[in-house]
Amino acid sequence: MDRYSSRIADIGSLPDGPLKDVFDHWNKMRGATSVPSCEAITAGGRLPASLRSVLVDVPERLNEMSFRMFGSGLSLAVGRDYTHYRVLDLEPAAYADLVFRDYSEVALCATPVLREVQAEAEDDVRSYQRLVLPLGRDGGRVDGLLAVSVIDRSFWGVVQDEWVGAPPSVVDMMGDAEPAVAVGTGR
Repeated sequence: MDRYSSRIADIGSLPDGPLKDVFDHWNKMRGATSVPSCEAITAGGRLPASLRSVLVDVPERLNEMSFRMFGSGLSLAVGRDYTHYRVLDLEPAAYADLVFRDYSEVALCATPVLREVQAEAEDDVRSYQRLVLPLGRDGGRVDGLLAVSVIDRSFWGVVQDEWVGAPPSVVDMMGDAEPAVAVGTGR
């Protein structure tokens, strides 16, 4: 893919479905605080199998943001598990820069954001929606993010050749079933 971009979408108009369910759960868990903790949002729960999800640790230095969990089939889709890698280590680099900017915005503003992410080539455009939710302790500084997406497998199939180590037939490997992944509760 030649270019990656994202634009803010209207989070208030999320249709009924797994993204809205996660957003509603986040709102319920935050209660009177500005952001819920990682423990509150993930306690005893599982994210819907149709979602691709990541948990991101947000240290004081944003360029050190790293994936605590790169789950729900994402590692299979991209041919690499980025758990414990920095967000800026994603590949291709242009995509990493986009993700880093989007995550940084949520970390700094402590506000959930729904984005339409797009990958463009000469004659092909693929997109997906990504909901990024801030997490923190006792309503304090954002120290984590939960990013969830419902991604059309074709998005990764188109960009897979640019991902280092990506197997030749990622989309075929995905099969029809979407794996459910338990969300880690440690923070």
